Amino acid sequence: MARFDVVVIGLGVMGSAALHHLAARGVRVLGIEQYEPGHDRGSSHGATRIIRLGYFEHPSYVSLLREVYPLWRELEAKTGRRLLHITGIAEIGRPESELVRGTLAAARQHGLPHEILDAAALMRRYPAFRVPGDFVGVVQPDGGFLEAESALLGLVQLARAAGAVIRTNERVRAIEPHPGGVRVVTASDVVETSAVIVTAGARVKSLIPDLPAPLRVTRQVLAWFEPREAALLSHDRFPVFMIESPHGFHYGFPMDPQRGVKLGKHHHLDETVDPDSYHRTVSPRDERAIRVVLEN
Repeated sequence: MARFDVVVIGLGVMGSAALHHLAARGVRVLGIEQYEPGHDRGSSHGATRIIRLGYFEHPSYVSLLREVYPLWRELEAKTGRRLLHITGIAEIGRPESELVRGTLAAARQHGLPHEILDAAALMRRYPAFRVPGDFVGVVQPDGGFLEAESALLGLVQLARAAGAVIRTNERVRAIEPHPGGVRVVTASDVVETSAVIVTAGARVKSLIPDLPAPLRVTRQVLAWFEPREAALLSHDRFPVFMIESPHGFHYGFPMDPQRGVKLGKHHHLDETVDPDSYHRTVSPRDERAIRVVLEN
């Protein structure tokens, strides 16, 4: 029976980061992934993720983000990969919208650089936008996006180089306490460890059924579109953005020459699903939920 100081279950970005930092500290650590790192059945695929200092959800995020930016640059240096792209972020909606009010609250409380542009000024600066005349945009110059999949693979590579043991295509069946610590039962082995870090995303409740947190798994859909005027949406002319409208919260990214312009709807259709048996085909209804922001 193998023994480790720590076992990390789930090697998305969060699990891979934990694995890397533990191994770098000399901890004997095992990472277990049900599929291959970078798979498309979790929360770390889809190429990119937005990053910004001021979060509309709550001002408390700002302190965390101030710590994170230097760590991303450090990771870039270690991996030799470009991961963090600063494009600015425009958060757009009516002045009384949750998005605008929350972003401004975070920016003002923490003294973050930002501008407030009315609709006309926003469209002059970023001609690709077409927004109603009563909308405003809060522009944070430090916003941008991360290469999520590349970051994940870089973290796995660094963890291996630091001595982490990684098992892929191995499913954890149970996590059981025992007098010496914790026992992790997989489909093919039993591992003993002093501690377990569970970063299994949508599968957390199946691994820890008694966890009191009210977790709900939802289906998310991303879409890429080919723009008519790609030059207006290039990294040097167009920011990442979020917009709150009567159709909900949408978000998007500058033009990716290989994929196009990525768009998504926050919470999408808010469908509760089983992570192992949900419907993976993108339907016309899915497309409409995202495309609507392009038409209004």
